[in-house]
Formats: sequence, C-alpha cells, structure tokens
Amino acid sequence: MHDPTSQSNEDHPIIGRRLRAVVVEDEVMFRQMVGMAIARLPRYELVGEAANAAEASNLLINADPDVAVLDLGLPDESGIDLARRALGDAPNLRILAITARRDGTAVRAALDVGILGFVSKGESYDILLTALNQVASGLPFYSPSALTLLREGLTQSSDQLQLLTPRERDVVCESARGFSVKEISHRLGISENTVKTHRKNVLQKLDLHDVVALTHFALRHGLVTL
Repeated sequence: MHDPTSQSNEDHPIIGRRLRAVVVEDEVMFRQMVGMAIARLPRYELVGEAANAAEASNLLINADPDVAVLDLGLPDESGIDLARRALGDAPNLRILAITARRDGTAVRAALDVGILGFVSKGESYDILLTALNQVASGLPFYSPSALTLLREGLTQSSDQLQLLTPRERDVVCESARGFSVKEISHRLGISENTVKTHRKNVLQKLDLHDVVALTHFALRHGLVTL
C-alpha cells in the first residue's frame, strides 16, 4: 500500500463528534501504517490498536469504538469469530475487514457475520480509506479484488433467488447499489409506492430486516457489484 499524502474527506457522518476508530492487526508495521493513516483524517479519532484477539476484546470494551479495522488472520483467534462476538455485544459497531487470504471463503464468511467492508492486503491506501469512510457511514464496501474472490464459486441458481420475481430482483439490485426509493422509481419507471411494496415483499420472502442485509444478499448471490 502507498501512504497517501493527502485525502479528501466527506462531512462527518455523526454530527458533533469525531468517529472513534481502532485497528486490530498482528503485523506491527502494517498496524502502525494503517493507524497513522487513520489518525491523519479529521473525521476520526484513533483510540487504540491491538495485536491479537485477546487485546482486541479488551480494547473494544474499553474504547467503545464506532468503527474497527480488523485483520481476519489473527494469531490467537479467527477474526471472523472475534467480529461475530463483537457485533453481538455492540450491534452498532461497524467493521472493515482486511486479510491476506486469496480465496472467497473469508469474504463470504465476513458477509454472513455482518462485517460491512472487506479489503485485501496489498491494495492501495486510497481503497482502504474509501472503504473506511463508506463503512463508517453504515454502507457496505468490498474492494475489486474482494468482489472477484466473492464471485468465484458463486452460482446464479438459488432456492432463495427463485422466490423473487424479475421486478423484485431489479429492486434488489438497485437498492444494493445504494439508490434511494425515489431514484429507483425513476430508474425502473415505477411508482415510489410500488418500489416500497417490492422491497417490503423481498425482505419478507428472504427473512431480511434492512437494506444492508439486502445488499449482503445481492453480493452473496452475484446479483450486483459495488
């Protein structure tokens, strides 16, 4: 990764305070580089770093972060298991996963556990910080290489997919791309009430609870790329 000399910043997503961020990574140099990059951004306050899951568990409790950059390959515990436990304790925590693994298993596991973003090590700091900003705003972000890994092995056929009508699939795709109800209405040529009805029906059919979960579904089944 190349250390950025400058970074444009969007308005802070939580009005009135900076976002509290932590970095969990066992490689000292990489952890310090990511921490320094985050600390330079006005919208964030770096409140701690951890080298393993044991340290991270204490840090997540004591520092009460809004967002965590988490290596999935920790020496003492799977980052996926740590994320699952952390999100169980703090459902509003937003996690950006990083990993050196080059298979789709970790990406799919991250989606399933509720991790919002995924970046492979070796990608640029621009991608990492873009991912951080998007995840901090509550939106999913999967880097190009992560999406490639995710799509490998996926098939278009699924019992769940068969539950959806063609128009419902259209609404799923547009929702997962981040378009609002009004924008989807314009793009698909249907009324806003119809969009809302389709989205409600899809959530019920798939037993999902919000648009973030819907985006995860779309990514898992190869319906959309971000």
